[in-house]
Order: sequence, then C-alpha cells, then structure tokens
Amino acid sequence: MEHQTPGQDRKEVGVMNFKDWISYIMHRFANYIETPRVERKELKLQRKEKWSHRWFGLVPFSMKMYVNKQRHRINKKIRR
Repeated sequence: MEHQTPGQDRKEVGVMNFKDWISYIMHRFANYIETPRVERKELKLQRKEKWSHRWFGLVPFSMKMYVNKQRHRINKKIRR
C-alpha cells in the first residue's frame, strides 16, 4: 500500500497542519501494525548496511578486496 504524504499536492511540501500530521502518523502506525513481525524484520535487515560502509564508505571494502587478491596470488604461487 503506497501512501502519499499529506501536502504533496501543495506547492509548499514542507508545510503540514496538525490534522494532516495526525492522519499521516495514523496511516504509518496502521501500516506498521498490519505488517507481520517477520516481514518487518526482513525489511530492516535489507535496509541495514555494514558499519564499516556507513562510517568509512567503500575504502575498507576495496582494501579487503585487494588483500584477498594478494593472498590468493601468494597461495597460488606456493601451491605450484
């Protein structure tokens, strides 16, 4: 169920009166209650990113790839 936030059809999207805000919060809460717990956990795990990516970007990932490649090349030479 795709919910359009109140006030999106207005020119000032950031402005929301109290009634619209309560309506928006109630729709979000109802959607949360109707969604099974298992599905909510799956969605949360899909959105979650590793802490190293969040804090340092892809630099640690690229370094890990480089080190793994070098290890693989060394092990390959040793086995010959």
